[in-house]
Amino acid sequence: MNRALRVFQVNSAFNNDAPAQGAAALARYLNSKEFHATAVSLRHQPESDFTTVADLQHSGIKHISLGMGGFGDVRVLPRLVRLMRAYRPDIVHTHAFRADLWTGIAAKLARVPVFVSSIRGNEWDLFRADHPFLVSQLAMIVSKFSTSLADLLIAVSEGVREHLISVQGISPARVRVVPNGVDLERLAQPRPHPLMVRQDLSMPLDAVLVGTLAVFKARKGLSYLVEAARGVVTRYQQAHFLLAGEGPERNQIERKIMRFGLEKNMHLLGFRPDSIALLDALDIYVLPSLFEGFPRSVLEAMALGKPVVATDIGGSREAVLHDVSGLIVPPKDPQGLADAICRLIESPSLRKSMGEVGRHRVQEHFNARVNAQAHEAIYRELLQAKGYNYIQ
Repeated sequence: MNRALRVFQVNSAFNNDAPAQGAAALARYLNSKEFHATAVSLRHQPESDFTTVADLQHSGIKHISLGMGGFGDVRVLPRLVRLMRAYRPDIVHTHAFRADLWTGIAAKLARVPVFVSSIRGNEWDLFRADHPFLVSQLAMIVSKFSTSLADLLIAVSEGVREHLISVQGISPARVRVVPNGVDLERLAQPRPHPLMVRQDLSMPLDAVLVGTLAVFKARKGLSYLVEAARGVVTRYQQAHFLLAGEGPERNQIERKIMRFGLEKNMHLLGFRPDSIALLDALDIYVLPSLFEGFPRSVLEAMALGKPVVATDIGGSREAVLHDVSGLIVPPKDPQGLADAICRLIESPSLRKSMGEVGRHRVQEHFNARVNAQAHEAIYRELLQAKGYNYIQ
């Protein structure tokens, strides 16, 4: 075979969330002489998602939206089958649970040679945390079936790999680890200066900005961050906490902030399309989550030279070197979180040194180009195992 291999990168939608950004970066960074990528969104793409789609199209990558409604919209299955039969991809790669089921079935019906699925978190824990019991049980059944369709599961961290093997019963031979990668070229694009961002947010000149990007859900641990902030502000009035995001727990977090009297030092910013500019304006990035796969926001903060305080969960402990590029604390421990933040507030030199180590660590180990090269090797291996007369 001497043509470029056709690869479908499939996601629920190519919007601005972390899985979509990862899938889009992979599509862009695959070697175009060897792989021809197409981005496929199952859902209709609203206008707010056009930035990611425009980035794909600017890179010469075709984007196709199949207009699926809810997860149970079975009409997407024949659309997928027709699309695969028309384009004849050599590889189909999904990047989200919502995409796995229908895409996996369609790949089998269309006789696609290789179907792989990226698993970006401990899915069964997520189901239990985000849904009622019966819904989570049904989701786990669907997950078990959809993962059985894949030739290989690509875990974003060793923690996710261990979950797949020990909790979901997946054979170790069917799981490979490829850590998330940051799109360093995206981070290098022009953006407002950090001082301008601080001014726009009306932050005091001497403010030490501690921030996080998160969906406001219980599993993100934001309630513990509010408790930690109370202890931090008691010691350092110049500490200001910026929480960017939306979600079902927002009102509860807002009430807790008011109850603790933190309105002047804790700011809920809502959804921020300028998340990179916001990260760059921070002095400290904090991730208080109760569980994660491999948090992209931590990698982006590290790439921007920010020291990180993160809970000892999943990919965070793999990304952040404790006492070297940041500080790792136990989950659900507001006092530990507060102590770590205070340690960084009181030492600008420590913040700078940890930030520099983190920046170099991402450049060497967690960048999108390295991530794409690892996927290319997996694609080749799987095609050769299927008997493809593969010529590099």
